[in-house]
Amino acid sequence: GRPHYLFERAHAMPGRNLVGLECKQRWVDAAIRRQQRSGPTNVLACLGDAWALFPALFDDGAVAGVHLNFPDPWWKKRHGKRRLVDASFVDDLASRLAPGGFVFVQTDVHDLLAEILGLLEANSAFDNPAGAGQCCLENGMAARSHREKKCIALGIPVFRAGVTRL
Repeated sequence: GRPHYLFERAHAMPGRNLVGLECKQRWVDAAIRRQQRSGPTNVLACLGDAWALFPALFDDGAVAGVHLNFPDPWWKKRHGKRRLVDASFVDDLASRLAPGGFVFVQTDVHDLLAEILGLLEANSAFDNPAGAGQCCLENGMAARSHREKKCIALGIPVFRAGVTRL
């Protein structure tokens, strides 16, 4: 999505490299323009489908954390196969994350979060520090996505969860 979150995280964590995966050209272009204007240098925006990019870009155990901000819910049942998080993607997350690494998910669709959290918790590589099926109340990531800011402004609840790699 819009690169707000990516750049807020980059400024909060200057010693870390951050990679934003996005399937819409306009948001990748916006990130590139912003980086060229004002930095920071620890950001890379990549255009493409995360299903293909994530396992291709990162070696096993090389990723410290993954942020999934407001993934498309794909409401219709027949479109469910288009959702980013499925059992195969969870396996990719588990293999690429370093021990102690995390997956942080936030959305304004409670049922989607419950589904994603269920998939993550079903994989024995992950632990939910809040307890099985439990959500986080706050975004502790020192950044807010455009959608998160909009939801907060409109009084729309935001649902969050996180798991760690064992």
